[in-house]
Amino acid sequence: MNYLKELLKKRLKIIKMLVAKIRYFLYLIECKLRNQNQFILCSVPIHGNLGDHAITFAEEKLLHNCKIKAMEIPTYDTDFYINMLKKMLPKSATILINGGGFLGSHWFDEEKNVRKIILNFPNNRIIIFPQTIFYGEDSLSKKRLEESKQVYNSHINLTMYAREDKSFSIMKEMYPNCNIIKMPDMVLYLNVEKDDEKRTNILFCLRKDKEKKLNIEEINYIVKIINDKNIPIIYTDTVIKKRINGLKRKRQLKRKLDEFKKSKVVITDRLHGMIFAYLTKTPCIVFKNYNYKVKEVYKWIKESNYIIFLEEIRDFEKEFNKLLGIKEKKYLKCFEEFDLLKKKIMEE
Repeated sequence: MNYLKELLKKRLKIIKMLVAKIRYFLYLIECKLRNQNQFILCSVPIHGNLGDHAITFAEEKLLHNCKIKAMEIPTYDTDFYINMLKKMLPKSATILINGGGFLGSHWFDEEKNVRKIILNFPNNRIIIFPQTIFYGEDSLSKKRLEESKQVYNSHINLTMYAREDKSFSIMKEMYPNCNIIKMPDMVLYLNVEKDDEKRTNILFCLRKDKEKKLNIEEINYIVKIINDKNIPIIYTDTVIKKRINGLKRKRQLKRKLDEFKKSKVVITDRLHGMIFAYLTKTPCIVFKNYNYKVKEVYKWIKESNYIIFLEEIRDFEKEFNKLLGIKEKKYLKCFEEFDLLKKKIMEE
């Protein structure tokens, strides 16, 4: 029985390698037809976090506008494709790493994947899309920080984009040998949705994981204020319980954005709950999470009059009433930083 399992495992590995090589060679043909260098986009999500998928979708759109097609590598396949591509990828190829908030000690498996990519492709240009970086104060986090410093600073051509001030400062201090640039979260590259839906409810989009900050008493306080106004509450999340591949990404994002477009006000502590509200012109009250990423990214859109960041729960009722009565919504112009990112990517 064990022999048959091992045999099946070996054959599946052979088939997977064959499929991967075919996929890569088809990509090579496409690059020649497009007359472009190779671009490998790593750490692409297949989990159910729609914020992460929105980031990837925005990156795909930006690359498309640069007339660039990238070969995408899912996070779970990082080791497999590293082993294959490090023997085949030319020095002229650019490696892109998906944006988000996984650099540092909190989501360490993803951080380790980034390290592996940096170490295995020392001669390729590497660009990390806008990220938040966070390291804790405990001894293990400090140890991991020192390890990351050595890895990142060893690369000769690594550009890192920080999506807010705090991460920009940390990266500049930690990685002096790298090119560190500040720019918005990639999802802000997407176009604003038309504001033409009938809005009927309040949308709760609150975290349930280790990044949450609001406690049950605070949530009950918010619910009571809304119930007193007889407005129905709908509960949602930017994380769904299913795997999402590239073929389903756009459809799932549209469904989620439609939920936001039908809401009078969104209550959220999720970064991309805030950004989805911004993109759909939905009034939103956003609370902080366990670290600085929501508050810091909010700075990019703070001049908008329909997105409000709250430090204290006691200010909720006043700001909630203000948003219910809002007439005209101030949407900001496009961010010029994205044009600079395009130029960087298109450099030879």
